[in-house]
Amino acid sequence: MNIYYQNVRGLRTKTNDVYLNITGTNYEIIVFTETWLSVGIYSNEFIDDSRYMVYRRDRCSSSSCKSDGGGVMIAVSRDLLSTRVKTWESDCEDLWVIINMNINNIFKKVAICAVYLPPPVRLESLSKFLDNTCDVMGLVDEVVLLGDFNLGFINWVSQDNCNHMFPTCYNNLLGHALVDFVYSNNLFQYNNIFNCDNKMLDLIFSTIKNLNVTQPLDLISKLDPRHPNLLLNLPLINTKMYLQPKCRVDYNFFKADYVNINSELYLVDWTHEMSQFDDVDDMVGFLNDTLLKVIDVCVPKRKSNKSRNPPWFTKSLIKLKSEQDKLRRKYHKYKNPRDKLEYDILRNRYHKLNNKCYNEYRDRLENGIHNNPKVFWRFVKDRRKGSSIIPTQMSYNEDIAKTGLEIANKFADYFSSIYKPKTNLTTLPTTSVGVGSLGSIHITKENVLEKLNLLDIHKGAGPDGFPPTPACPRELT
Repeated sequence: MNIYYQNVRGLRTKTNDVYLNITGTNYEIIVFTETWLSVGIYSNEFIDDSRYMVYRRDRCSSSSCKSDGGGVMIAVSRDLLSTRVKTWESDCEDLWVIINMNINNIFKKVAICAVYLPPPVRLESLSKFLDNTCDVMGLVDEVVLLGDFNLGFINWVSQDNCNHMFPTCYNNLLGHALVDFVYSNNLFQYNNIFNCDNKMLDLIFSTIKNLNVTQPLDLISKLDPRHPNLLLNLPLINTKMYLQPKCRVDYNFFKADYVNINSELYLVDWTHEMSQFDDVDDMVGFLNDTLLKVIDVCVPKRKSNKSRNPPWFTKSLIKLKSEQDKLRRKYHKYKNPRDKLEYDILRNRYHKLNNKCYNEYRDRLENGIHNNPKVFWRFVKDRRKGSSIIPTQMSYNEDIAKTGLEIANKFADYFSSIYKPKTNLTTLPTTSVGVGSLGSIHITKENVLEKLNLLDIHKGAGPDGFPPTPACPRELT
């Protein structure tokens, strides 16, 4: 499992760039400090909510004496089962998220904490955070603490055969408080990358052994030289804990043989066929059966999988991203400088093409507002609303459901147990008017043809499965 960490020094003016940069990465967890966000900025403005569960603690929710700046964020891949625990958060700017890991059918709770301690760090605020963390550590199996501690006076040194760092030069109350906390809780500090001042402001503590920290090849936000971005590789292999959507087979009406469809419908003697039925429901049933048979013969089928790529991704961009991911894995495995050079070239090409495709997609939305405003508002709603997913296991009344059908039945059992039908049903008044007094309805072919031509071809198929295509209106009348 990998975690990308960066002190981004504000996201308000970088939302578009950060959004596009994240689309080119595959990090399982992304942690930001100093986000400078507020409730008026949606998470979907800077990260794809369909790929990540985004947890934020903006400065307005902490007891900081400063009114702006600060803020922390943890984004967890939707392939991982994660939960925010607000009761674990202290008065400082810390954010706690539990990752429920399934490692070889052994469930573990891994707590991820992002923290920002604004300078100058006071002993009171540091002690509050450390005391709160001590209480939390007894409730989980493993913990990872990472963030901007702003304790640059502590010098961290490495020793032979150890991948974690050791503190020196901490002879003050702040230093002693942090070091005593680390040693008393069996924590290790893994960050080994110094900033431009040869100091470490961002620290990574964990109870997990053999955690590896490097500087990532990708840069999500503009880099602050005092806060290098970090990549954590955790020796944890997790199995997916969410139900995967089933592949659905749909008709591809864009590639339908409408010439053959018109011919088949033209051969049907509708007057003769309908005269054999006395009930209008039977007539509608015959119409549906006939149309479905023609569609099944003349319209090709396709597998419909929900794409995890953004809507502006073209085939060329998807291919370029795949090649970039392969080169990244190859470089991390062999550490060949030539692979690094090729990756940098490919990454620049990807970013240029990604920006170009996104700008063209945005221009199409803006230019199409007059003709089809729903596409634009769908884009806006997707940026504002979240996505929902269902775990692979859910329980109700101590009974565990492990499949999609079983989970759906558990929901049905719950709602049926709390549903109370209305007892005062409204009864319709009786009438003595017979059906013979109803007027006749006269509909011509021209009336039907006019309504068919008024159908909105931009909409999809309705519940009957028939799309609003203009290709064969006369045959349907």
